[in-house]
Amino acid sequence: MTLSRDADYAHYLYTCNRCRSCTTNREQANVIVCPSYDHLGYFSYSGGGKGYVAQGILEGKVKAGPEAAEVAMHCLLCHACQTMCPPGFELITVARQLREWLVSRGIYGSAAHRRLLDNLRNSGNPWGLAPSKQITAEKLGLPARPGNAEAVLFLGCHSGFGKSSLENELKIVTAARAKVMVMEDEPCCGSPALELGDQNLFRKIAKKTIQKLNDLGVEKVVTICPHCTSALLNDYMEIGDLEPEVVHFSEWLLGLIDEGRLKLTKQASRLTATFQDSCHLTRYLEQGDVAREVLKQIDGLELVEMNRSVEAAFCCGGGSWADKVVPGLWRNTVRRRLREAAKTRATELIVTCPYCESSFQKARPNKMKVTSLARLVARQLTDYRQ
Repeated sequence: MTLSRDADYAHYLYTCNRCRSCTTNREQANVIVCPSYDHLGYFSYSGGGKGYVAQGILEGKVKAGPEAAEVAMHCLLCHACQTMCPPGFELITVARQLREWLVSRGIYGSAAHRRLLDNLRNSGNPWGLAPSKQITAEKLGLPARPGNAEAVLFLGCHSGFGKSSLENELKIVTAARAKVMVMEDEPCCGSPALELGDQNLFRKIAKKTIQKLNDLGVEKVVTICPHCTSALLNDYMEIGDLEPEVVHFSEWLLGLIDEGRLKLTKQASRLTATFQDSCHLTRYLEQGDVAREVLKQIDGLELVEMNRSVEAAFCCGGGSWADKVVPGLWRNTVRRRLREAAKTRATELIVTCPYCESSFQKARPNKMKVTSLARLVARQLTDYRQ
C-alpha cells in the first residue's frame, strides 16, 4: 500500500502531538535513541517528524522534491522511534511508505540511493555483482539439494556475495554434525528494496523467494542476517505463506547448545565483552535475550552492557544503507556507538549482524576487537584453530 490517508496508520498523522518520545529512551528521557535526531537535532528528522512530512505531502503543503527525499532517507529504520512511541504508532510503516511515494515518482535521496535500487533491479543484489560472484554450496562444502537436510542456511546478500565470512558458521555446523544445505542461486530476501523505497520490487522478490523456499520442502530456514530474518518473518506475512520455520543463526545456535549437540569446552580466559543489539533482532523481532543466553554459556566471559542497550540500544549506523546513502548519519552514529562501547572497557564488541560487523570494522574501532557471535562460539570449540 502506498502513502495514503486511508491506510491503517493514517490516524497517527493527525493525532501525534509532537511529544518527542520517539527520540528518547522512555526509561531515561534525557537519553537520545533516534540516530537521525541525534545527528541533526530537528524534530522533522525523527520518526514523528517524518509523519508530519508525509502528512504535508498528502495535503499538498510540502513539496515532494529533493528536500523531502533527504528527510525521508535520513533514517536508519532502526525501529527505536516506534519502540519508544507511547501509543505505538506504526512509524516504520510511515517512513517506508514515504520513501516508496517519493521513489515511485523518481525522487531519490542521492545518486547512491538510485544506484543501489538499480543494482537490485538489474542484478538481484544491491552491489550490482554478477550472479557468478555468488558463493555456491560447492564452495562451502554443503549440499545444494534437500536430501535429509534439517535446515537450509539462508546466506543473504552480505554473506552470499562474500562481504562477510562464513568460516565460523561452518565450523559450528561441522561441530554440531548438523545436516544443512544451501540454495543454488539463492535470491535476495528483498529487504534492501523495502528499506530503499521500492515496495513493488520487494513484493516481486518476496514471491519468488517464498516459492523457492517452499519448493525445497525443508522444515527450517536458518538466516545469517537479521535483516533477512525480519523480512521473512514479518514482511512476508503480507505477501504469501512461507511454510518453513524461520530462525536467526543465534537462535539456532542456542538450540544446538541446549540440545547438547554443541559443546563449548574451552574457557574464554576471563574475557570482558560488550554486546551490540541488532535492531532487527531486538526491536523488530523482540529477541534481544537470545544472544545473551548464548553468551551466558561461555565460561569465563563477563558481559558489560552499554548504557543504551536492549530495546533502547543505539544503532550501529549500518541500517538502511546509510553508509552509502547518507554517510554523514552513518559516521555520526557509528562513532557515537563505538565511543559508548569503549566506555565499558570491554576488549571485544560482540555482534550478531553482518551489517553491524561491517559498519564497526569500516569505522576502525580503536583497540576494541569486533567479533561475531559465531566466531566467539567457534573459539570455544575444542578443535578451533585461530
